[in-house]
Amino acid sequence: MIRDGIRVMLESQSNTYSFSITEADSGEDAVKKILRHTFDIILIDYQLPKMTGAETVEKIRLYQPNAKILALSNYDEVTYINNMLSAGVKGYILKNVEPTQLLTAIKTILNDKPYYSNEVAVKLLENEKTKPKVNDTFGLTKRELTVLKMIAQEMNNEEIAKI
Repeated sequence: MIRDGIRVMLESQSNTYSFSITEADSGEDAVKKILRHTFDIILIDYQLPKMTGAETVEKIRLYQPNAKILALSNYDEVTYINNMLSAGVKGYILKNVEPTQLLTAIKTILNDKPYYSNEVAVKLLENEKTKPKVNDTFGLTKRELTVLKMIAQEMNNEEIAKI
């Protein structure tokens, strides 16, 4: 039903933009169609029959490394978003977006720029804030860090005790 709505919305823009729409019923079907044709942009969901959207994107990237792929999904959890980004999508939006935002996302990705809906961008930023920083000492004191470095340098207890 959502796919039909997206199709109708995109077809309503056919006066402004010249394009054709091809649909796939599964990740496998999508990969087969991509082997036969080159598409300007690919819209893909995370949840697909037979393989996930991320697995499908990885396979698409094997055959068309420069494909412009937009994830369009109901999944707003960071794990799913990151899986799709790691697989190689150029943007991620939620299915509840307004038609104008979907068109903006498509245009942006066609111009080789990433695009994330506001909700997705907020989730990614919140997740980034909670990641430990590279310089994070994990609550260790200076002495504990020094000892840890000496252990990493394969120093024995006697050598460490002298310092």
